[in-house]
Amino acid sequence: MNELNLLCRRSVRNGFVVIYESELKLVGSYTKQMTEILLAWFDASRTRLVKDTGGTSRTIPRSNVARAYLFHVAAGSGNADYGLVAGTGTDAESINNYQLKTKIAHGSGSGQLQYGIVTGSTPAVIGGNVDMTISRSLVNGSGNSITIREDGMYVRVKDFADASRYFCVIRELLDSPLTVNNGQTYTMQYTLRTTV
Repeated sequence: MNELNLLCRRSVRNGFVVIYESELKLVGSYTKQMTEILLAWFDASRTRLVKDTGGTSRTIPRSNVARAYLFHVAAGSGNADYGLVAGTGTDAESINNYQLKTKIAHGSGSGQLQYGIVTGSTPAVIGGNVDMTISRSLVNGSGNSITIREDGMYVRVKDFADASRYFCVIRELLDSPLTVNNGQTYTMQYTLRTTV
């Protein structure tokens, strides 16, 4: 049976010392925006209205529009507008989520984390699976502990006006909150897996 799964692993490190590392676990917290963007990608006959991370509905062009990029996630260091993001919110997951409840801002001030670059792996065959992994590390330089309760993925998309817009396609509430002390690093790793 062919399957397409999303898995996640999270870790907290103090330098090279692993404080916490989860197992690679199956998650399923896609949002409505994920399916709407995919539909725009697959259906070249019409545009789609999709709610961005600010709650505004944006017109996403058809996949055959030359300027369209529909799923850009490789944010640079310091950019918390898109890519893998973390937050402190506790609201239950919902298909209707369009943002993390309380996204942690980039920086070294109180309650902030320093967002590193988003990296992605080349798809690799592992046993009967093909895995592609996207990861990002966030460093706590705030001087205080920060408790992460949610994370997810924001993608950058060009709308019909050729402006960059940001959409939450995954929002995952952590099974147990993770405390990241000053000087420690929180790493999120999402793996897209196809199984033959």
